[in-house]
Amino acid sequence: NKKGGCISVPFCIQTNEICKDVLFESGSCGRDQTMLISYYPQNNLYGFGQNSDCQTGNTDTDECQRVPFLNEKRNIGIAKNDKIVKVLCDQYTSLVFVEC
Repeated sequence: NKKGGCISVPFCIQTNEICKDVLFESGSCGRDQTMLISYYPQNNLYGFGQNSDCQTGNTDTDECQRVPFLNEKRNIGIAKNDKIVKVLCDQYTSLVFVEC
């Protein structure tokens, strides 16, 4: 089901090919976006939901992210060996905390 162009019913995120082997440890929900931190196979940040202000991290589109988007650390100013420890989402923003 879709509402306003985005997903409106829960689904198992691991049914998506991008995330089938990924294990998540935490996340945050904003008004229209969700960000998840993975710990296996790597510490990464995934975003999905509305992206009108690039709040999911995908700067290639302002369209709704229906599948999780992997935010590569190098593309969001985080060094490869830095650990993403927390993410907080608000209405149109997402804030990422790292351990250097």
